Amino acid sequence: MAQTPVILIIAGTDSSGGAGITRDIETAVVGGVSTALAITSITAQTHDAVLHAEPVAPWLIAQQIASAFAANAISAVKIGMLGTTKAVKTVAATLKKYNSVSPIIFDPVLISSSKGALSSGNMRGTIVHDLLPITTLITPNLLELAELTLSESESITCASEAIEKGKILIHLGAKAVLIKGGHASGDISSDHLLKKNQALVSFSQKRLAITMRGTGCALSTAIASNLAKGFTLNKAVENANQYVFDLLRVTKSRNRKE
Repeated sequence: MAQTPVILIIAGTDSSGGAGITRDIETAVVGGVSTALAITSITAQTHDAVLHAEPVAPWLIAQQIASAFAANAISAVKIGMLGTTKAVKTVAATLKKYNSVSPIIFDPVLISSSKGALSSGNMRGTIVHDLLPITTLITPNLLELAELTLSESESITCASEAIEKGKILIHLGAKAVLIKGGHASGDISSDHLLKKNQALVSFSQKRLAITMRGTGCALSTAIASNLAKGFTLNKAVENANQYVFDLLRVTKSRNRKE
C-alpha cells in the first residue's frame, strides 16, 4: 500500500479558526495528505481583527522543522505567516539544512483579511534575500505583491499591472509567482502563474459574491498537497484553484440556506 504523502506546514495559529494553520490542516485532509507542523506565531484573532500576535522563538521554530524532517519523509513544504525577520531567516536557514528536494510553496502572509498587521521589521528585504531563492512558488495577493515590489503607494488596478509586478519578483530571484486575483474586481477572478522564461498561464473562475477568510491559506496548501501527490506545478495550481472556487461556492450556498 502506498504511503500517504506528508507536507510540512510552517505557519501561525488563528484562534478564530478562519485562517492560518487551522485552514491549512483542513485543506490538507481534504487533499488526501498528512501534515507535519511548525508553528511560527500564536495569534489572538476574531473574524474582524487581529488582537495580538506572539512570535515563537526562532530556536523553537528551527527545532520544530528539524523534528518534522526527522520524523517524516516530507513531500512538500507550505510556508504561511512568519511574522518577523528573525523567523524568515530561521526558516530559510533550517530548510536549506534539512530540505534538498521537496517543493516549497510560500504564501507571504503580511496582513490579515481583517487588515491587521501580521508582520514586523524589514520583511520585504529579508524575504527577497533569504527565502525567495529557495522557494518553488510564491503566492502573493495584490496587496502583498505591491509590498514585495516596493509599490505600496500604488494601487494595482488591472491584471497587466499585476503581471508586471510579478515579473519584478521573477527578476529578484523567484522561480515562479502565482498572482492571486481575489482582491481585484470584475465578474471573473483570475490567478496568473508566471515562471522564468516560460509563457504566462492563467486560471479563471466566475467571481462569487462572497468573502471568506483563509482562502490564501487554502490555495497554497492545496498546491503543496497536489505537488506532494506528484502533480506538475501547472496542474497543482489548476486543481487548487478549482478547490478554492468549490469551497467558496459551497460556503455561499450554505450561508444562503441559513
